[in-house]
Order: sequence, then structure tokens, then C-alpha cells
Amino acid sequence: MAGAEAVSSYLSKCIAGDGTPSATTNESASRITSLLIDKHGGDQTDAFRADARSISLALKKDNAELREQLSSGQVDEATLAAMINEGPSAFASKLQQAKDEQTEQDNLDAALGRDAVEPQPLREEAGEGGLKDAAGPRVGPNSEQFDYR
Repeated sequence: MAGAEAVSSYLSKCIAGDGTPSATTNESASRITSLLIDKHGGDQTDAFRADARSISLALKKDNAELREQLSSGQVDEATLAAMINEGPSAFASKLQQAKDEQTEQDNLDAALGRDAVEPQPLREEAGEGGLKDAAGPRVGPNSEQFDYR
């Protein structure tokens, strides 16, 4: 199975990160490859290649945390292979998950018309002695612009 050997070798390099693949990374890569072959019934299927690609990208992509967890045994190969079914967010680092959550919240706020930015502080106008909103005049139903008689 030349395809499986190539995938295993590539996964080993991904697990090693910037380092040189070791016996441990080679072993982990072989186990992951075997699990994927068992899952898909062979190494020549498109689904096998897609899952192997997903795992390799997850291990390569600024995710030293996941590589370290796999190398230290905090995450085993079976768990990693099963994470594919959960989608790309399952592989994301904690930092990426926080960014994704913030983006999702910002999009929700924008869709609901909420301002995601904090209100501007008041500033003192030179010469008038009073405070004015730094953002400028307000426009809306509570402003003096509309006459509701």
C-alpha cells in the first residue's frame, strides 16, 4: 500500500512540526493511517485522502498545542481520527476557537443591528464649556430630528 505509506510519512512530518520525525511520531502516524484505512476500507478512497488531508492540515496549521497533546499522549490517535467527524472546529487551538467565537458574536451583533464598539467618550468642546458626544450628533427616534406630532 504505497498510498498508506506516503500518508503515514507525511503525517509523521506534520506531527513532528518543525522537528525531525522520531520513532514516536512515526508510530503515531502509522496508527492514525491504520485507523483511517479501517474506517474507509482502503487507502485509495477519496474519503480516506480527505480525512488524511484534514488531519495533516490540523497538525500543521499553527496548532503546536494539538501536536504536543498527541506527542505527550493527552490525545490519542483514535480520538484524533474521530475528531474528523466533528468538523474543523474540533482541531482548532484554543486561541483559534476564541477568535472564531468572537467573530461569530460580532456577526450576530451586526445582524441584529447592535454596535459592537463601545460608545465614544464625552469630550469637552473648546469655548462652550459643555460636554458633547465625541461621535457626533445622534440620529434616531429619540433625537430631536424627528417630530412625532
